[in-house]
Amino acid sequence: MCEDVPCAFACPTKAFDIEFLKNEKGEVDINKARMGIVVVDYNSCIAHWGLQCDACVRACPLMHKAIYMDLKRNKRTGKHAMLVPVVDPEYCTGCGLCEHACPIDKPAIYVLPREVALGKIGKHYVRGWMEQKENVEEKIREREEELKRWRPKTPEEYLN
Repeated sequence: MCEDVPCAFACPTKAFDIEFLKNEKGEVDINKARMGIVVVDYNSCIAHWGLQCDACVRACPLMHKAIYMDLKRNKRTGKHAMLVPVVDPEYCTGCGLCEHACPIDKPAIYVLPREVALGKIGKHYVRGWMEQKENVEEKIREREEELKRWRPKTPEEYLN
């Protein structure tokens, strides 16, 4: 990917937020971009068939970070292992270079918007190690109130 990120400065829609792209030194770093996330279709990925392919990993500018090869047992033979691509959403920028490198007719790896590809944790889950202490205590109080109002369903309610 481009080192100086000219598209971010020229973009009229501000799709790239320059402040978000800055690293610890205050320099613009394209590897901090989050355009989307790559998803692998395991049914059409030839590496998942047991054939050797790492085109997506080699095309990735964050090779062995955003996409890396992992060992998986070959269920078909029961004796061999295969190397399959795995995507790490913490590093994937969604640049799409892996999609263009995929050797099959319709790429088995493609970019989706992050909000589509990644799940969303429900509000009832509290991750205290990631949130402000007062926010956690407020969420716990809210959850306790919800539990006070909860009652188990009758069998008839489950059928309707």
